[in-house]
Amino acid sequence: MLSWNAEHFLFIAQGGADMLEFPESFFKQEIREGFYLDTTMKTLWAAELELLQKVAEVCDKYGLKWFAACGTLLGAIRHEGFVPWDDDMDIWMIRNDYNTLMKVLPKELPEDYRARSPLTEEGYDQFHTCVNNGSGISIAKDWLERNHNCPFTVGLDIFPLDYLPRNETDRELQKNLFTLAGRVAQVAKQMARGDFDAKEGETEEEVQARLQYFKQEMEDGIVYLKESCKLPINQQLLEEEKWYDLSSEMWKWANHIAMMYNEDEADVLVEYVDYTLWEVKKYPKEWFAETYAASFEGFMLPVPAEYDRILRQIYGNYELYHINGGAHEYPYYKRQLEQLREYVKKIEKETVKAGLVKIEDIVVEEESTEIPEPWFPVVMREDGSRKKLMLTANDPKVFAQYGDKALDKLEEVLKVFEDRKEQIALWWRPHPAMKKILDQVSTKLGERYQKILDQYKAAGWGICDETNQTERAVANCDAYYGNMNAILQPFQNAGKPIMIMQMDGG
Repeated sequence: MLSWNAEHFLFIAQGGADMLEFPESFFKQEIREGFYLDTTMKTLWAAELELLQKVAEVCDKYGLKWFAACGTLLGAIRHEGFVPWDDDMDIWMIRNDYNTLMKVLPKELPEDYRARSPLTEEGYDQFHTCVNNGSGISIAKDWLERNHNCPFTVGLDIFPLDYLPRNETDRELQKNLFTLAGRVAQVAKQMARGDFDAKEGETEEEVQARLQYFKQEMEDGIVYLKESCKLPINQQLLEEEKWYDLSSEMWKWANHIAMMYNEDEADVLVEYVDYTLWEVKKYPKEWFAETYAASFEGFMLPVPAEYDRILRQIYGNYELYHINGGAHEYPYYKRQLEQLREYVKKIEKETVKAGLVKIEDIVVEEESTEIPEPWFPVVMREDGSRKKLMLTANDPKVFAQYGDKALDKLEEVLKVFEDRKEQIALWWRPHPAMKKILDQVSTKLGERYQKILDQYKAAGWGICDETNQTERAVANCDAYYGNMNAILQPFQNAGKPIMIMQMDGG
């Protein structure tokens, strides 16, 4: 671990380049710590690091300190990069620097970037700040070029660290006020989402009684904070039922409650929302007095000097691996991926409308997880029970590299499953470009592969799935055995067993 200085900044480490530079190998699919990472996730990581660079530049310009936080800190120390099963980035800033950043960041970021915070934007219903590289999805050339081919909007979470007063009475009062403001903010957000709307079988009187109860709870909380703390809360937002604006308003005042005390009045720092949930998450301020530089995906990030104590305070024995997706669904771009698919469908329709292609040239398959009836003889036993389904797929790069050796392995694998066809049904998804790629290496390789595939289809003892319906394969198969392949990501997310085919041995 190195002592931190300006030369270790993420963006300066690139020699002042406009964009971060990644080796080609960074974007290759791989398995880290037994966890599969596809190319899409790698582009997402690169885009997030690019976003962090932009924020780091602003911090450096104004002399502001920041630290890798939470999962990003854990990744820097334990993995020298992203935790393989993590897909976002978090940083901490001590309150004074955080507030300064909130004032300057919106005007310093590149065009189209957003710094969302209840201190800078009405309607942002979170306590902390989230910086985004844009909004929505895009496959425009300039977007992909500046985001390392990532079509998704990525974010960086910035959390303020506040000073906790020494006096226990003051500490308890501050915590209660913060919790009250946060409670009103959360209820307002739930109102906006319709969480309290009518449920099946409820009468109109029951629904109205519940809504009135929560409106009264919010009003009581607002009145108490206005009277006891003299906070100029905009109560009109409640009266006009502008729920997201009200949630943002209350998180703004929660920020002010959190910053009631300064360094001279405190010995410990807290990330206040975490502190209200887990009181153990208190960090002596001297743990952040010095800063070290930690390696992260080939770059350097600033970490608190007492990173080991901090990680143990948060995670306990942080050397142990616990594979999960954190506080959100993994991968977090899943919803954006669905939007991208809809976007592509829209483009297809517009292309047809413009007369650029014929409608019959566009094939949109019905998305269903049901096993097609023609596959039943392969999948079902004579007694009506279903066999175990083993999914397999191949990586053209592996076959191009190993040639006949890879085809020998493929034939060997197919023979093993043919011998066990009464117990296990093989679900093979052949790569659509495999023959074309192998032909470029050797026409004999391409011909041999096609012969293996044709024989497999003709034999009929296994499934040959040449559709693009990955969800159906993931939903129905019990395990995976094959080369690294894009289907591993959703298969892995489903918590199903994965075995990677090796050219030597397994």
